[in-house]
Amino acid sequence: MTISVCGNKLITILPCFLLIWSCFAFLICYVIAVKRDDVARVFPYISDIAFYKPESQIFSQMMNISVMAAFVCIYIRYKQIQNLLCDACAISINRLSCAFGIISSLGISMVANFQEKTTLKLIHEIGAGLLMISGILYQMTQSYLTYKTSKDKICFCCRLLILVISLTASIASDKIYCGV
Repeated sequence: MTISVCGNKLITILPCFLLIWSCFAFLICYVIAVKRDDVARVFPYISDIAFYKPESQIFSQMMNISVMAAFVCIYIRYKQIQNLLCDACAISINRLSCAFGIISSLGISMVANFQEKTTLKLIHEIGAGLLMISGILYQMTQSYLTYKTSKDKICFCCRLLILVISLTASIASDKIYCGV
């Protein structure tokens, strides 16, 4: 099955929408939280920004939309790669990558909908773990699949750079969060 929507224009717009919408969700909630003196103005935790009402409801709803857009992006990428692959190993990695992406998106939903400073903190932390671990595994498998399928190695280098930045940020945030 070939995915072609509006001559592939939607396929290129959707990841941009996902990025802009998600950033907008953080920005809106940050502005509201700062105006209400709910958080520190400089480098507040995202979880703190989305803890108080009305920020928590706005953040949850906006991130739910981001999760749906992420699902669609992951599925489209899965189908794009599926159409390019021949060998069984890469096809299995593509399926695994899709699963990692979906699990990571579910982690985003859990983090957004279960605030950290409540009795449901464990669910928030499980979601964060799913997001971090599955997200990095998704990026690793996508880097490999891009290497296997792309004639232009610049795409592979960009994916590898995103992976390195994500790994570095994940390690740094873990150290900060755990106080190491």
